[in-house]
Amino acid sequence: MLFIHSLSQVSWCRASDVLYDSYEKGELYIASENNVFGKVISAGKFVLMNDYIHHTNPLGMPPGHPILRRFLGLPIKVGDEVVGIIGLANKSVDYTEEDAAFFQPLLDTLGTLFYALEMGKSRQSIVEKLRYLAETDALTNLPNRRVFVEKLSSIGQGSFSPFTIAILDIDFFKAINDEHGHQIGDEVLAEVAHRLSREIRPSDFIARIGGEEFGLYL
Repeated sequence: MLFIHSLSQVSWCRASDVLYDSYEKGELYIASENNVFGKVISAGKFVLMNDYIHHTNPLGMPPGHPILRRFLGLPIKVGDEVVGIIGLANKSVDYTEEDAAFFQPLLDTLGTLFYALEMGKSRQSIVEKLRYLAETDALTNLPNRRVFVEKLSSIGQGSFSPFTIAILDIDFFKAINDEHGHQIGDEVLAEVAHRLSREIRPSDFIARIGGEEFGLYL
């Protein structure tokens, strides 16, 4: 199965415009192998067909689509995985293996670009996750003490506006842990963090700075 991220739009009638609009609003997959595009995916190599009209299952042509007489399907691959397809159609003469070979450098380049793009996304995702872990309190999902200190360090930079800094803690929190256990204590901390976050304004800032203490910049 191949998920289609985008389509090159060559509109031939109003019906085709509607078709492309429907694809843009949803998700499009090539799930069946019983058509020329599916055959490219399943075979993992080029598919050459110069008598398409007599194909056993000539599917995939919406109403009003020009008649498909000849077809050359070329897979874009990363390793052994097909990540895209280039489809050529209706050459004035038959497609040949030489045509497929002519496009191979382009296919290799596109495959390399796809690979580089995915690797870049993976690296960026890892960096963002590490940054999140370094700056977030795991129990409450609030910024941690380090981020709060950095926030305070930035006060006074740029234009000045009135502000308030508050340090809050939960009275008798040790008694909650002693009487009900640390799991209940953790639930209390998470609930307090949730309620504080719900009440502050978008311009305010809250962090868990240690134990049962919370720092607020208002």
